[in-house]
Amino acid sequence: MEDNFLIAGDVCDFLRRTGFEPVGPAHRVDVAARLMKEQRVDAAVLDIMLGDRACFPICSHLERWNVPFVFLTGSDTSGIPDAYRHVPLLTKPYDRRKLKEALGTLVTLPVAA
Repeated sequence: MEDNFLIAGDVCDFLRRTGFEPVGPAHRVDVAARLMKEQRVDAAVLDIMLGDRACFPICSHLERWNVPFVFLTGSDTSGIPDAYRHVPLLTKPYDRRKLKEALGTLVTLPVAA
């Protein structure tokens, strides 16, 4: 989930090059919820603030469905609820190596071609 079109495209391109198949991107909470109902999601990369809404409603769905996730944000992180303080947190501008490492702690990384 990312509301900045350029960042969303960059993250999706990076994930493809890493061997993942991105679902989305979703720029709003309702779009992300619809995508998760329509497609299998193995892990998620979430910006904390999407416009004026936080991503936390999606976090509860992800946890209920046992889908691990990582925060990738430029937002103030002091508002992260205690229930999500354990979630890996990366800041923007993001380091691709760190994103790959964070995803590697959540899922088995695909074998790159």
